Amino acid sequence: IWYAWQPELWFKQLMLTWTPEGRLSTIQGGIDILRWQAQKIVPGVDLRDITFDYSPQTGRLAVIPTGGSQLQWQWENHAPIQLSATPFVLSLDPQQPFSRWNLPLWQMTIGDVALQLQAHIDKQTQFSAQLSAPNIASIMPLLPMHQFSPELQTWLNQALVHGEHITLDTHYHGDITDLLAGTWTEDQLQLTAHIQDTTLKFSPHYPALSDSDITLRLMHNGLTISTNQARLGDVNVKQVQADILFLPEKEVALRINGDYQSSLAQAKKFLLTTPIAHLANIEDMLTNTQLDGQAEGSISLC
Repeated sequence: IWYAWQPELWFKQLMLTWTPEGRLSTIQGGIDILRWQAQKIVPGVDLRDITFDYSPQTGRLAVIPTGGSQLQWQWENHAPIQLSATPFVLSLDPQQPFSRWNLPLWQMTIGDVALQLQAHIDKQTQFSAQLSAPNIASIMPLLPMHQFSPELQTWLNQALVHGEHITLDTHYHGDITDLLAGTWTEDQLQLTAHIQDTTLKFSPHYPALSDSDITLRLMHNGLTISTNQARLGDVNVKQVQADILFLPEKEVALRINGDYQSSLAQAKKFLLTTPIAHLANIEDMLTNTQLDGQAEGSISLC
């Protein structure tokens, strides 16, 4: 872990105090630089001009930003993003301070994104994170895009057209090395996001899924997106589930299932403006047919 993070810590002042009995009471000081490099799913962080306060007897460690602090978040080969944070207060086990500690709550703001973390480190790591953001555009710079295949990066940039009022909950329980190495299982890591007023362009050959509030869940090999109702072009759809699979060949596979309801004229337009009519060899028939009435049923695209 230490090798992956490549941390640097530069003190600019240090003050130690002892009790009358000769025991170390507090360690206080200023930190000129605290930083580590971005590695895999761990973003790089560069913190400057912060203070700290540590009590060896109680195990309380507080890292406190000041008015002159400079705090930055950065992925490899990307511009840094300014962040602000509340004091980082850890409760350490005095006997095993590096392997047993708690983080009751830490709040930070990265650009327009608000994030709060809780963690417990022992033989197993437990942490939870909650995130809120105004829109998809504010989330994109925080994603570890360099860890995705070029095909997935292209798909994400094209598919995530619009979305507002984003909330995300993450929970992890397991060995920290599994998380950092990307070898976690779905039993260890749960990530769920809710996005309102979403527009998703799954494929350039099909109309966008729009006017929907979606729930997104992370799988180890992809994403699952579900919504109670939405529009697929001019067609009303409901109980939609889309599975986006990240294949070993670095391709992105898509599967969409749901129910639809529309006029026959809208259904005809949908079939003719997508590859479906051509693939089903009904293009000429639909083009020369006048349809009236309503249609409903199930839809499955892949």
